[in-house]
Amino acid sequence: MITHIEDRTLLNEAGILTFEVDGKVDKVSFINTMRKVLSEMETSEGVSLCIRVSSIQGVTLDALWEGLKFALTSLQEFLSQVNRIAWVTDKQWLAVVANVEDKLLPGIDEQVFPFEQEEDAIAWLKQG
Repeated sequence: MITHIEDRTLLNEAGILTFEVDGKVDKVSFINTMRKVLSEMETSEGVSLCIRVSSIQGVTLDALWEGLKFALTSLQEFLSQVNRIAWVTDKQWLAVVANVEDKLLPGIDEQVFPFEQEEDAIAWLKQG
């Protein structure tokens, strides 16, 4: 599940949206996440994402399908409006994924931070 962590101060002052991934990513949470991101992109000049991953137990097929549809319809807008993505996690494999994504998605900087450096992740996002 992906949950939006409401932090109006971070959003208003720095354009940062924060999400928590815990458990299995399903269609509803993926759609709600993308709607939130796209909605904020409409009202600002760009956003950055802080994604906290405490556990991930996979992605449902319908969430993957929604991800593919999103990529086909909104990826260009996403790439032009998202400045940085900070992954806050202790999952080492996410560092590999973020590194690959960083190279595949031009214009978006991605970096992984351990949980104890979440403040550093926010500071890095604010610089972008």
